[in-house]
Amino acid sequence: MKKLTNRTRQAMTINLAHDVVCGEKCLCTPGVHRAMELNPETGDTGIREIDRLICASVHIMPKESSDALPDSVVNLPEVRAGLVARPPRVAVTDVPDQVAQ
Repeated sequence: MKKLTNRTRQAMTINLAHDVVCGEKCLCTPGVHRAMELNPETGDTGIREIDRLICASVHIMPKESSDALPDSVVNLPEVRAGLVARPPRVAVTDVPDQVAQ
């Protein structure tokens, strides 16, 4: 498990991608996406509802740390960009297994 620390003076939101973060336990919530759709037969438009998973996100306040997250969170583009920025915007620390549970 990993813990992310926001090293900036601004709140940070990191979107957790389903295919990268969700492994044995899915962090996404079920939701409904509404889209406008054109009916080619009648020419009318209407709203179509599509069931989908909404990815979770992590909000980290300035100079604070997140809760324990899966190790794969380090592979997210937002986290990688924060690690290589000068000065770094994000710090990653390991969390011992007994503390994470």
